[in-house]
Amino acid sequence: MNDIEYELNFSLTRKDYISFEVMKFRQQRTGIIAFTFCCVILAVGIHYAISQDDYIYLISTAVMLAAVIFEMIYLSKVRPKRRVDKLLSNDETYTSPVRMKISPDFVELESVPKENEPMVIGVYPFGVINAIFETSEYYYLYLTAEVKILPKNIIPKEIDENIKKILRSKAQYAKLKNI
Repeated sequence: MNDIEYELNFSLTRKDYISFEVMKFRQQRTGIIAFTFCCVILAVGIHYAISQDDYIYLISTAVMLAAVIFEMIYLSKVRPKRRVDKLLSNDETYTSPVRMKISPDFVELESVPKENEPMVIGVYPFGVINAIFETSEYYYLYLTAEVKILPKNIIPKEIDENIKKILRSKAQYAKLKNI
């Protein structure tokens, strides 16, 4: 075991959870599929409008495209906020203070309890962490049934490089681009 540990104290915010929901949506590549679908529908609509000399095809194509665009706006902008608001309204511990310790061997999370509340401690050796995703603003540590979110903006500059080295050295690490 390595004795080097880096301790971080923070609370996640609504914005942090919304960013996670948006990242999950973008990872699914739903937008690319919808864009491709829209291009195909538009091409077919224009083809039929020109070949049949009937512009009702353009109107029906425009309605279909509008429906897909509205659905994409809902999925990428509205739905993440609704999911997070529902999550946070059901359990206020999601925004409670957390103490995270990162070492080359494990990640430890402790709740920082209020008076007369129990402390919850979880120790996760890197072997049980299924994936570590890095985006421009976060690290996401995927466990079997949950995800631990580490905002980069709470990491002090003096230990930032050390934490990067630890997380990036793990086999389950991946950098997500454009997310």
